[in-house]
Amino acid sequence: MPVFWLMFLSLPGVGILLGSGVMYLVSELVALDLAGFLAGVLALNLLLDLALVRYQHRGLGAPTAHEPVGRIARVRHVDGAERPVQARVMLDGIRWRALSEEPLEDGGRVRVTRRDGLTLYVTPLEPGEAE
Repeated sequence: MPVFWLMFLSLPGVGILLGSGVMYLVSELVALDLAGFLAGVLALNLLLDLALVRYQHRGLGAPTAHEPVGRIARVRHVDGAERPVQARVMLDGIRWRALSEEPLEDGGRVRVTRRDGLTLYVTPLEPGEAE
């Protein structure tokens, strides 16, 4: 089911309207009183909301193909020599903020060791180290 329809059905007004229609039919079949009718409407609306939340959060935390850890980046600019060294690196055409405990050189290549939000932690590659 497309997200649009799931979101549309989970809107309070639409969910209550839809739930009211369904519960009206059910109440005619099983002779529910007003309290049972309202409880059914709210339960159906809650189920629609839970379905939307589950749909939106599926796949969160799954590894992506663009995870930068272990990849090689190029140093574009070193911001200072104090530790940790702050720099800007390019990886797949994207400019990242980078930190390193070792000295970095402009134009040098680095390996990404970890990522914390929008910051990459890098170590410089040795001259003979392969990608």
